[in-house]
Amino acid sequence: MTEHTTQGSVDDGGGDEHHQDHDPALVLDDTASTTSTTSSVLNYQYENGRRYHAYHAGAYFMPNDEREQESMDLWHHIDMMILEGRLFLSPVQNPQHVLDVGTGTGIWAMDVADEFPSAHVIATDLSPIQPEWVPPNLDFEISDCESDWDYSAQFDLIHIQNLSGAIANWPRLLEQACASLKPGGWLEVSNMDGPYSNDGDLPVGSSCAEWSARLYEAAGLMKREIARGDRMLELIKDTELLEIQHRVVKLPHSPWLPGRKNKELAMYFGVLALDELEGLSLALFTRLLGWTTDRVNVLLAGVRNDFRNKDYQLHVNM
Repeated sequence: MTEHTTQGSVDDGGGDEHHQDHDPALVLDDTASTTSTTSSVLNYQYENGRRYHAYHAGAYFMPNDEREQESMDLWHHIDMMILEGRLFLSPVQNPQHVLDVGTGTGIWAMDVADEFPSAHVIATDLSPIQPEWVPPNLDFEISDCESDWDYSAQFDLIHIQNLSGAIANWPRLLEQACASLKPGGWLEVSNMDGPYSNDGDLPVGSSCAEWSARLYEAAGLMKREIARGDRMLELIKDTELLEIQHRVVKLPHSPWLPGRKNKELAMYFGVLALDELEGLSLALFTRLLGWTTDRVNVLLAGVRNDFRNKDYQLHVNM
């Protein structure tokens, strides 16, 4: 399930309508490092046929190869369908300073930069997988969002999407994000939560129930919290932000939900969920649980069958 949670800061400060001209750049955000960008962030790690980030290697369990990049872009398409063409839910009319944390391919940041050409957009990630040719008002930075932030309280909008399971200290990340908002700025956090069965618990003895339990176990061993919806909302309520808006959308794995839009969402998300299973599982299960790739693949074959099974009525929350 995808959860879009938006929160406002303490008061309405309004924003500067212009920003200084600047040159788009790929910046290695590590003041202690004198290593060149090429050697420090492009020395990718290869494991079980997938490619992983080099900068702060091992901090994130998902691959960054072309297959994963295609999934990221498909996810952006699904998200735009859910939001009916909007890039964010936060009530920011004309953001002039925007930060995208964990940007992936940069597709969301590029769309924001195109839609708001007077804005300055900064997008950060561990992997330099973003395209070279981007809008002139967009900067990509290679950085770890769990390191100390050096941004002033400047942003009208901070966007954090699908980082559940990637963060060791959510309270600190949210605290740093809040401190980087200007008065009246908004933080938007969107995470996928699940899978769930529409009838309640996942089917007892099913592959998807086994997979879900092992995924949370491995993430815990890695000291990365896969924050479910109620937990994420609790974390957000503990911040200093005054206004909180919470929206939940049910995203089906197969076309069991009625309605044309739900059928269309199921078509796209069904493809995405099947393809993402390997990336979600391989590093966590082999590194943390000590499973062989063959054992992982046997379980995932069963999970894929469960995802396709309309009788299970599986979905995630977003």
